[in-house]
Amino acid sequence: LDVVAREQFYKLLLEEYAASGRTFVISTHIIEEAADILEEVIILHQGKVLLEGDTQTFVDSARHVSGKAEEVDAATAGLEVHHAETVGRSKGVTVFLKSGNKHDGRAPDYDDWSLNGDIFVDYPTIGRGLELSSMGIRVDRESLLSQLKSENALDRLELPFHKALADGQLPLSIGGGIGQSRLCMFILGKRHIGEVQPSIWSQRELDECEAKGIKLL
Repeated sequence: LDVVAREQFYKLLLEEYAASGRTFVISTHIIEEAADILEEVIILHQGKVLLEGDTQTFVDSARHVSGKAEEVDAATAGLEVHHAETVGRSKGVTVFLKSGNKHDGRAPDYDDWSLNGDIFVDYPTIGRGLELSSMGIRVDRESLLSQLKSENALDRLELPFHKALADGQLPLSIGGGIGQSRLCMFILGKRHIGEVQPSIWSQRELDECEAKGIKLL
């Protein structure tokens, strides 16, 4: 199938799944297109099962590391390496993080995950990754259904925005992240974005932060 035909195929598949809940088995080497659609992944190598698990686990734990061979080796020491390629002094490897934890929380009903351009840094201050900036295409009907399904949040389809988008009543849109505030938060070592960016906070948020010694603007 060409690109247009594949897009139409996946669109029909998602519509059928939403209507019937049927199980589909798909064989593909174009992982990028299937990553946001399928629940389970089986990776075969020379006729043998190399890896098997749910799609979100692979998305959250798989990383590609590239650079000078010695630096890549040092950065990936002790990690589970499943593929490596060397060209001259450069090297690229695919690794799986042992924890399988997400690098950061992602809303399933905001940006289309497959079309995001995110910059993340390791941020021990909060014990997880920190997104410094992002540019994203907002979800359309197909990506909304796929991402809500992967997060077990299909009940949100009853909400006004989600229902209107799923029914084709809203236009497609694009947007940018809040990179300046996140960058200030990172440079100043703050734990909450409200320490560098004024906003309106709920009383519950104010009380929780005060208990942790965090003063919100």
